[in-house]
Amino acid sequence: MSQTLTRDDLLTRFDVRTTLRQVDLPPDTGMSAGHVFIRLLTGAGADAFGHASLKTPELARATLFAACVCDGAGTPLFTIKDAPRIAELPNRVLSPVVDAIIDHNHLREEAANAAVPTSASGQPSCSGSALPAISDAPLAS
Repeated sequence: MSQTLTRDDLLTRFDVRTTLRQVDLPPDTGMSAGHVFIRLLTGAGADAFGHASLKTPELARATLFAACVCDGAGTPLFTIKDAPRIAELPNRVLSPVVDAIIDHNHLREEAANAAVPTSASGQPSCSGSALPAISDAPLAS
């Protein structure tokens, strides 16, 4: 039987900093390879990503990167305001991190479809607010 969670349970039990994943980056000219950590996407990060996907699709991947890249303790390295600068990173650096974020957060289309119940017509049977924050726009080249 499941337990009814309280306000405090919800605010303290689910910490995005507890499930970090290391992502290896390719070496740069004359430099050794490195790595970054990514954390789970927060509600605010998902909203920012959804907004960027619709309003500024050229910044969607950079927004996702800014929302999830963190240090080894789970503290974000960037803010959403850094998205235009992040978007200037080479795609060979941006893509593996964004792909890892998508996988880490189960944002692939198959996972989103499995998570959203559909009616007999094939339409989502819940309000739009319960839908995962994904875009039809490709995230990685």
